[in-house]
Amino acid sequence: MSKPYPADVLHQMNAAIASWQAIDPTLKFGDLSLEMMQSVLEQGHAFRNRINVLETQLTDLRNQRDEVYNTGWKYINRLRDGICGHYGMTHPSTRWSGGHGSANTNRARSGSNHQSRNPRPGQSEALEGLISFLSLLCR
Repeated sequence: MSKPYPADVLHQMNAAIASWQAIDPTLKFGDLSLEMMQSVLEQGHAFRNRINVLETQLTDLRNQRDEVYNTGWKYINRLRDGICGHYGMTHPSTRWSGGHGSANTNRARSGSNHQSRNPRPGQSEALEGLISFLSLLCR
């Protein structure tokens, strides 16, 4: 959204104040005085400085967030790889973890010694809860 003032308004105010001081510092335009303009300039600088500090803090927070999200994503991938390695690509647990396995896909190709393991009772529900929790970390 466009603003009703130029981006360099503080710079222009500095130039206007310097010109005003050179012409006649006691000159007034209605109720507008040199002191009023100087006060607004000081407020503008204070806001600009405060915004600069907050932008630096925001950048730092975003960097910290990105580190946490990256760690969460690594954990999700590690979990998915672990589930695939433990149960095999065709086990439903692979789909629950967000992997691409399907109960309808073919079993491992011939020559492979890999066998799917059946989960212990209640283990599928626990895995599903863990996966739901981990997925919340990446949102």
